[in-house]
Amino acid sequence: MKIVAIKRKLFRMFILLIVSLVSHIFLQANAVALDKETHYLLNQKIVVGTNLDNYLKVNLGVTNGIKEEFDVKTVLEWVKEGGKKEDEPIYLRSVNHFHDPLATSLSDAGFSGFWFTDFLSGSSSIQWSQYPLGAQTMQVLGSGNYSWYDVRDYYYKALTSVNNLDRGNNYAETFRWLGQLMHLVEDMSVPEHARDDGHYADERSEII
Repeated sequence: MKIVAIKRKLFRMFILLIVSLVSHIFLQANAVALDKETHYLLNQKIVVGTNLDNYLKVNLGVTNGIKEEFDVKTVLEWVKEGGKKEDEPIYLRSVNHFHDPLATSLSDAGFSGFWFTDFLSGSSSIQWSQYPLGAQTMQVLGSGNYSWYDVRDYYYKALTSVNNLDRGNNYAETFRWLGQLMHLVEDMSVPEHARDDGHYADERSEII
């Protein structure tokens, strides 16, 4: 009888797993807050509401401020795009967007994985944002490097480039990557991201 009960329990867990995964796939399209488009708009609001435009003009000689084009897009457009791109590829970068402030160590403060199984577990967003230069793509293969140190490196290259093409490309990377770092801070405003809750059962819990 015990064996039968165990089998039934395992079967129910399996069914729950399948239902949860299917629900996540269908509900994700209906998420109404802090999806890619929300990060895109948040980054726009932040950039427009700060003194970045004036800082670029006065301190860096960027004549058109946030409307200056680098590599076919404006500063504002690059920052907004970064807000969207930090969630790509799906389920790979985003698992590093969690931080549990009650964790006893930083190594345990990240997402513990789906159903606490370590499946798709990630680093604390604080660690993720401060990965060493060029280290992020080693964890999430091919996704790019967008830590604070990577952004600083591109910013330095933009300031020291000897030709306009390199300068423009480096500025483009700087502002896109800045947008991706802003994404991490924005995610901390969502309770699930600060309590190890993957909110995979119902994305609509992120409504603001």
